[in-house]
Amino acid sequence: MIEPSVNGEGGYGVGFISEETEEPFTVRIPIPSTFSEPPTFKVTMAYADLPGASLANDLNLAVASGGTERHGNQGDQEFLPGSDGPFDRRNNVERVVWPKVGGDSVLVVVKPYRIMLSDVPFAYAWRFLSG
Repeated sequence: MIEPSVNGEGGYGVGFISEETEEPFTVRIPIPSTFSEPPTFKVTMAYADLPGASLANDLNLAVASGGTERHGNQGDQEFLPGSDGPFDRRNNVERVVWPKVGGDSVLVVVKPYRIMLSDVPFAYAWRFLSG
């Protein structure tokens, strides 16, 4: 894993999920104290996949904060931390937008659902915004 790059209220990083361990990737991102009210948090994750009509590799994006979790491409639905679903099974680009995210940090998790390669690389980018 390459350490994430942080620039003010946003940043990016890259990582991979290994078929050997299938360990989830996690990164804790502190919420900047520069906001007068809880900010909106946006994170997008994209990963490599094999050619074909459906996903061969399938990674899941989750964001946890304040005792709840949101999943990539699932709108404003909230789930219990560690929930098994629902997750997007059709796209290799996933996004979470969380208005007024609470707490002092967010935990971004990329976890495998199905892996057809020995290593599945991915990239992610995030930003905190007012409102």
